[in-house]
Amino acid sequence: MFYNPLVPTYLFPPSDDINRYAVYEMFNAVRSFKTQNWPYGNMGLGIQNPFWVVNRNQFDTKRERFIASFSARWNITSWLNILGRARMDNAYTDFERKLYASTDGLFSKPAGNWMTQDDKNSSTYLDFLVNVDKRFGDDWHYWPTSEVAISTSVIRVRPSKATLCECQTSSIPLICRLQRAQQRTPTCTHKRNRSTERLKWATATSSLPMPQVV
Repeated sequence: MFYNPLVPTYLFPPSDDINRYAVYEMFNAVRSFKTQNWPYGNMGLGIQNPFWVVNRNQFDTKRERFIASFSARWNITSWLNILGRARMDNAYTDFERKLYASTDGLFSKPAGNWMTQDDKNSSTYLDFLVNVDKRFGDDWHYWPTSEVAISTSVIRVRPSKATLCECQTSSIPLICRLQRAQQRTPTCTHKRNRSTERLKWATATSSLPMPQVV
């Protein structure tokens, strides 16, 4: 429901014309910059001007994923072989959210909010199978199987939060990244932390059937 321009459009009062708010921001003499043009508030649901949501609540996600697999079989004898398999899956995600000043207070502070997050997911899977297919004479057939599997998963998340704050040299709220590019020191604070979760497990299974008469 949040950040969805269809919700305020659907709940918009029928007595008004929504096209009046296509100009989604107006100059605010008190704050000395343009703010959201929306007289209805959040209606208790985080509602905003739908045109503002589209143009001033911006989300950008980039994702890259690499998957590789390999398998090999080693025939030790005519009745004994070992099969090895490996699979690697790496995913990288860059997320950025920009909420401009005067976005509803449910989502950001009055000066806005800027957040970036860098995620890396890496998983590796290995397994080895020992297969036996042995005949004893013409009447007995024996085919046990044994397997060992090892899997590792690593998840790294690096979030960073800031506000779309006011420059010390200007009252217009700018994105902090732009302020740094212009060698201006923003008045906002940045918070960055890293959390890493590692999951590892190993399993071993075997199937040892009784010899059967052919």
